[in-house]
Amino acid sequence: MGIRTASCAALLCTILAVLAPAGGVFAREAGEEGFGEPASYVNPFIGTQRDGNTFPGPVVPFGMVQLSPDTGHYAGYSYDDPQIRGFSHTHLSGVGCATHGDVPFMPTTGEVRETAPGEYGSGFDHASERAEPGYYAVTLDRYGVRAELTATERTGWHRYAFPEGRGGNVLINVGESLSAEFDAGVWISGDDTVEGFVTSGNFCASDNRYTVYFSARFDRPFERFGTWNGGTITGGSRRAEGPDAGAYVSFEGRGSREVVARVGISYVSVEGARRNLEAEASGRSFDEVRERAWEAWNRELSRVEISGAGPDQRAVFYTALYHALLHPNIFSDADGRYMGWDGRVHRTGDGAQYANFSLWDTYRPQHQLLALLVPERAKDMLGSLLDIEREAGWLPKWALNNAETNVMTGDPVTPVLVDGHLKGLLEGREREAYRTLYKNATRRPPEDSRFAGRAGARDYARLGYVPYDPSRPGKPGDNDYHHGASATLEYALSDCAMALMARDLGYREDYGFFLERAQSYRNLWDRSTGFFRPRLPDGSFLAPYDPKGNQGFHEGTAHQYHWLVPQNFPDLIRLSGGREETSRRLDYFFAYQELLRDPEGTARNVWVSGPYDYYGADRYNPNNEPDLHSPYTYLWTGEPHKTADVVRAQRTLFTNGPDGMTGNDDLGTMSAWYIFSSIGLYPVMGGADYYALTSPAYERVEIHLHPGFYDAPSLVIEAPGASQENRYVRGVRLNGKPHRSSWIQHERIREGARLGFELGPSPAGWATRPSEAPPAACGAKKPTTRSLYLNASPSETTLPQGGQTRLEVFPTVTATAEGRVEGRIDISAPEGWRVEPGRLRFSLHSGGTPVQKEYPFLITIPEGIPAGEYEVGLSARAGPLSDTSSLTVRVVEARCAAEDRGFCAADLRHSLNSDGVSTDANPGDGDFDGLGFSYPAEELPVPGPFESGGVLYWFTETSDGAPNNIEARGQTVPLVPERYAAAHILGAAHHGAVETAATVTYADGSTERLQLSLSDWAQETPQFGEEVAVRTTHRHQEGAGDVGPPVAIFAFSLELDPSREVRFLTLPAEVRLHLFAITLRRSD
Repeated sequence: MGIRTASCAALLCTILAVLAPAGGVFAREAGEEGFGEPASYVNPFIGTQRDGNTFPGPVVPFGMVQLSPDTGHYAGYSYDDPQIRGFSHTHLSGVGCATHGDVPFMPTTGEVRETAPGEYGSGFDHASERAEPGYYAVTLDRYGVRAELTATERTGWHRYAFPEGRGGNVLINVGESLSAEFDAGVWISGDDTVEGFVTSGNFCASDNRYTVYFSARFDRPFERFGTWNGGTITGGSRRAEGPDAGAYVSFEGRGSREVVARVGISYVSVEGARRNLEAEASGRSFDEVRERAWEAWNRELSRVEISGAGPDQRAVFYTALYHALLHPNIFSDADGRYMGWDGRVHRTGDGAQYANFSLWDTYRPQHQLLALLVPERAKDMLGSLLDIEREAGWLPKWALNNAETNVMTGDPVTPVLVDGHLKGLLEGREREAYRTLYKNATRRPPEDSRFAGRAGARDYARLGYVPYDPSRPGKPGDNDYHHGASATLEYALSDCAMALMARDLGYREDYGFFLERAQSYRNLWDRSTGFFRPRLPDGSFLAPYDPKGNQGFHEGTAHQYHWLVPQNFPDLIRLSGGREETSRRLDYFFAYQELLRDPEGTARNVWVSGPYDYYGADRYNPNNEPDLHSPYTYLWTGEPHKTADVVRAQRTLFTNGPDGMTGNDDLGTMSAWYIFSSIGLYPVMGGADYYALTSPAYERVEIHLHPGFYDAPSLVIEAPGASQENRYVRGVRLNGKPHRSSWIQHERIREGARLGFELGPSPAGWATRPSEAPPAACGAKKPTTRSLYLNASPSETTLPQGGQTRLEVFPTVTATAEGRVEGRIDISAPEGWRVEPGRLRFSLHSGGTPVQKEYPFLITIPEGIPAGEYEVGLSARAGPLSDTSSLTVRVVEARCAAEDRGFCAADLRHSLNSDGVSTDANPGDGDFDGLGFSYPAEELPVPGPFESGGVLYWFTETSDGAPNNIEARGQTVPLVPERYAAAHILGAAHHGAVETAATVTYADGSTERLQLSLSDWAQETPQFGEEVAVRTTHRHQEGAGDVGPPVAIFAFSLELDPSREVRFLTLPAEVRLHLFAITLRRSD
């Protein structure tokens, strides 16, 4: 394999510009030496549009350095951006939040006058870009500089060709990372070396921090140099420190046009960066390093060989494999030292230490792919996870360098480690791993630990589920209580993995314990809706409830999380109404009939919306992880042909261009899905030691297995005639013998497997029987939960003083038992109050899952009772089960906070129950939407009288800690008793627009139902014709401060009967709806 030319001469660049496909030039063109090698098919530009968030720059497999251009996009590079602002040395592929982008270098010409990337950045033409595994090049139009990049594991290499006769500079902006910078320093040593560090962090609103050090050596002496701090440039200065620090070095135009910089990085020290540079750069040239990177990729990519694929298919496949082999990353230096999670320097043994575990994403199915293809590395990665617990006491959820971020929810580390154990990757550390996982599954980290762990562990053990409690405080990052329903499903899945490991190690009692807990998903099953439904701390189901809504589920809806029971699909099918009904639901979920007519159009227009549109959907979301395995659910309904149809449609979303992904690649997770689903194997559940089977996309696949972990040299999958049309499995042979089942154990692959698929253009009878479906990993034992909960709805309300009031209350009974639950509800009220009926009987059929029902009663409150707080007591009993609840009734004097021109701006102080506003100084104080976002107080009206659209309102207090709006929970709002023509309201909804109704009660006891429709606070144009009363330029997010998009408060009116005197307004139980002000307009 020859060495290519040192740089792109003008003629060659022109030729490449003419020949370049969309996305710039990628890989080695036909006719070049090396064409046909797997690396030659990789297109690093795939996923650089549409928030795929991949990067095109050079990296070696799992390298510490990811050297790539930054264009101003939060993840580093976006194909749509017109400007390159630098080439930084660390990136994560496909990540959904800003992180890394550390130590950016930028070549310029002329005098150094600018220190901000947006000011010194340069335009570029995609036709001048070239990218292949281990190499990237581009021409910076503003400066006429040709920049080339390559990398080793721990070093990044820059080669800049400056214009003839013109001097050049290299800016080193250490105070500019993609995420928050807390400290930085840079110093210039001698005439060819620059060194320094940067401390960055706050990934996804977490409070993590890490420090990366660098040592850069240039192949030419500096003619000039200097530093800056902020916008102040100091020529001749050798040192700068602070979060806005940077340095520059300059070269004269005479002599060679080229400058080469070799940059070593380390997370231990500057000395570590020097040693890495010496170990990996000494005695090598730029072109030799580029060639070695190419060879490294060829070795790894050659572990999988495919036949029967066209050029675009090969490009998509090998690029997906390339992306799946980028992370986790080597974190230890060349001498084995690494910065531990305890802040101390440690040294590895025989292997390497790894970092960057996006576990909520990668436990399905990237880690399984690594275990199959690179088990020698996967073993070190799993060992690195165990070392985290040794050093810091707990296991992570989302480990970024050497700090926990607590990003995402559930317990994703458990299936990763258990899966590794069952594949022999924890040999020698199995029992250590089990002890660690047992603690992680049954205990919650203490408050002084930065780890959140299973934050809901105590309630999960006590109640059998994690309550949905958006007001529950937690540690920086995500909070399991804010996504209680999905956290419960994830805990149950991980408990199944624990059961499998306990059984394998001979812990029989633990096996039974975790096997029962693996069925905890049943504690969320709501037969009345046919979905998993969030439950509150008081035992009741969340109400009202929309399975397309956001409440209780993390980055998905109940429709998408419906299928997250891979440990016991047979039971899920029973709950869902049987095989036929489950098939019908799956057909709707995948828009199956449309998909048959137009697979690509359905995938792109019915399934896919935006990369971050997680809510409001009742269809499949192939952009995100919760339902990624769901196409394989058809195997349990006896319809493997439908799995083939859905998988075929999903594969059309992966194409050979910058837009070749439709969402975040999540550190290789989506790419791993594509690899598995293309070769005909899929690990449906992390921790379950089997693969589901479906039709391969290629005629032949050979996976070369590692001899230290497998008894056979390879896994061979053959599917003669495989095509988009011949996609239905008519039969399978395993090592020459018929194989009727739609699954295969990993052990068969270890021993040596040759899978032969017979494919055809129409479905056949293969694997259609229940006995031929994959097994239930944890399906033998049902939980024995017996519970009874009683809750008043509303639990508190406010009424005006005055005449007699009739108040309807709706207590709910939620019960779980094996059969029927029968009992009674008793109600006690203050003397003189009348309750009808005073006792209620209930009878509920549970059948092992929770069932809930309302039992309404009427309270008549006598006229003339004094202002104060009163309590109505409720108790329920069913055999040995009992519970109590109460309703708090506040009687207040209704008044106007301000009056003018016939308007009464209602005083809502007694009704405010939500804090949706925060200040710039404390952006985490408010929480409008249950996800930590809030209105910025500084852009809202000053508390007091406020006029909008000719109506006088009274805007409430917005200081820290004060309730400032009414969240609709079915409560009453007292109004000054007069006759009014209309009620004017300020309010907004979150997580989609709300269409509901409120009820106004008049003094004569009559009621009137009023349509109540409010747009989402982030909608640019009101959906129901409301007026925009307030629009802010941004909103606040806990831990992140100012973020987009702009948000609004809307004004709308409700007509009232001017002939009747009002008493109060009863709001719906719709917690997405919030009111900030109510003004009543008196009748003429």
